[in-house]
Amino acid sequence: MPLQPNAPRLLTTRDLASRLQISTRTLETLLKTNDAPAPVLVGRQRRWTEEDFVLWVEKMRPHSAARAPKDLAGAKHELGATTLEGGAQMI
Repeated sequence: MPLQPNAPRLLTTRDLASRLQISTRTLETLLKTNDAPAPVLVGRQRRWTEEDFVLWVEKMRPHSAARAPKDLAGAKHELGATTLEGGAQMI
């Protein structure tokens, strides 16, 4: 049965570990401590949607708006760098 054209891309444990640049063993540890994105079960196999992975990475970024320190609330974000008042950049 062919995949639907708009079906989400599913990542394997190896795919996810590779994207995070960690070993599969480290990923297993993160999963046990709930420090990794929750998988979708396909039968007995764990998979992650591309969208869930991207959202989890964005949430974990230290300079994302949701996790930014209060003193950086007025900072301007440009291409992964944060421009602070006075022109200094935080990467």
